[in-house]
Amino acid sequence: MSELYIKTEVQHGRTMVTDSFFTNPLKIAKSFYREDGYTEIMTMVVGPGMLRGDTYDIRYDMSDDTKTLMTSQSYQKLHNSTGGETIQKVQMNVGANAEFCFIPHPTIPFTGNTFTSNMNIELQPSSKFIFTDILSTGREGMGERLTFARFSSAVNVSVGGNPVFIDHTRLFTDETDFDKLGFYEGRNCQGLMYFYGYDDLELHDDKRVEAAVSKCREGYAVRMLCDSGDAAYTYAMKLWEKVRS
Repeated sequence: MSELYIKTEVQHGRTMVTDSFFTNPLKIAKSFYREDGYTEIMTMVVGPGMLRGDTYDIRYDMSDDTKTLMTSQSYQKLHNSTGGETIQKVQMNVGANAEFCFIPHPTIPFTGNTFTSNMNIELQPSSKFIFTDILSTGREGMGERLTFARFSSAVNVSVGGNPVFIDHTRLFTDETDFDKLGFYEGRNCQGLMYFYGYDDLELHDDKRVEAAVSKCREGYAVRMLCDSGDAAYTYAMKLWEKVRS
């Protein structure tokens, strides 16, 4: 099992990492203090990606009044795990009046990969939160489009202990034709964004990305469909910037 822990607090007038712990291959880069007041923290994987039997146990504690942008160094690569699986467990705790924007690069499942992810997010009523989860169909240039075995990603968001948003993506490539109507429809990438603590949400135009927004019990959910993970990631970053402005 590989572990990663990050805690942020406001010190000397800005958000700082006050506690952290990680084991190989997980790592964090030196924080970057942005002019807009956010502290950007980049996570890294010092290795080829998740291999058969790998389990990541990740926890983020964002204290009151902090402003944090969490990114990743590169795409999350899920290697062939035939005979086993890869597992990811993530817990995010966001304090009062804190702003936490989680915008990692897309995930690429390789041929034969089985992946299970469980993300639990605990917010406070005054928190602001943006979550992003982008999934590629695979390494198309290697002829590996939709050749992974199974992909499961569960996202549970609660405010003060009460669930406000739940999403569960389960893709079993041996059971469903994902190119048919209502699924990928020949596209190569899908994305989910969730926004909490924002009064309104207006999408921006990008010919490379089809996107739609829906009002949730609390917050907004955005679904994206496109042919490029880079296009989806760029769209997510621009939407974050538009919401903040």
